[in-house]
Amino acid sequence: MLLFRESPFGPFSPRLRFTGTVADGAKRLGPMITTGFDEIEKTFNVTADQISFSLVGLLQITTGSGTFFTAAAAAVWGKRPVFLIPTLFLFGTSAWGFFAGGFLSLTLMRVVQGFLGRSLGDSDFR
Repeated sequence: MLLFRESPFGPFSPRLRFTGTVADGAKRLGPMITTGFDEIEKTFNVTADQISFSLVGLLQITTGSGTFFTAAAAAVWGKRPVFLIPTLFLFGTSAWGFFAGGFLSLTLMRVVQGFLGRSLGDSDFR
């Protein structure tokens, strides 16, 4: 028995379920890079320790520090914009990482991804 009318913008709409699936993929940014350590070492002539600190460690630091900003933004503007806007920007940072010309650019991309990925951690709309 249906007690309420389903809204196309509700949390169970197909549009938001798709966005939630994309966000689930984006939340797994940290482990994704570990399989490419050898390739990154060769391409950018850096050590595994530098990769670990720069691409994984800084991602985790910015993810943790981004919590304070995204929680406050969700209280002010609502969860939906705080969820959808960073998801769009995460697509852009993925392209940035693909075209990164140096290790510094790749590191900055991961820092931005860590900050943006934080908003997706608590926003399960599925």
